[in-house]
Amino acid sequence: MAKHLFVVLSNCVDGGDEEEFNDWYTNTHLKDILTVPGYVRATRYKLSSAQVMADDQLSYRYLALYEIETDDIAATARALPADSDAVAQAGWRISENLDAGGAKSWIFTPIGSPTESD
Repeated sequence: MAKHLFVVLSNCVDGGDEEEFNDWYTNTHLKDILTVPGYVRATRYKLSSAQVMADDQLSYRYLALYEIETDDIAATARALPADSDAVAQAGWRISENLDAGGAKSWIFTPIGSPTESD
């Protein structure tokens, strides 16, 4: 089974309740995504204050990585609810504190085996 990464960058809306946003994302949204066949693991990250390359233009504070295992990545990608109607039909709730219009996502497919330190 081929492995892929679904990468999502997001933020809480300006002036929003960041605590509610993080609680919803971690305890509700990740689990919703993992009900979609092929999406097998999810991990969230918050932007660290320590960066290798300083950049005052960092516009995203949160990263979610979803591991996907499928031999048909196009079908697996299509299975994820992609608009508000599909999300509602799936019975999912989207937090009002998610900056949904500003979120970005991509699917990546590996081009080699992992490299590890000695």
